[in-house]
Amino acid sequence: MCGAGAPRRFALAVAPTTFHTPAAEAAGEPDLAAAIKADLIEMARELGVKGRSKMKRAELEKAVTEASGAASAGRRRKAS
Repeated sequence: MCGAGAPRRFALAVAPTTFHTPAAEAAGEPDLAAAIKADLIEMARELGVKGRSKMKRAELEKAVTEASGAASAGRRRKAS
């Protein structure tokens, strides 16, 4: 049982969200401008971006864009 002064912590169950605008959907890419910072951090983690936890939102958006471009370019080269 929690004491009177103990902080209460609640875990929120949130379903994964995709961020698509018509332009981004046509290009087959998520709209990073619509993503929240936590989602950008998760995307950056999946892409192997270093220093992501210390980045500002705009820096994360740029890093994810660059990393995903590099990742897709690597996939294109292997497919050729």
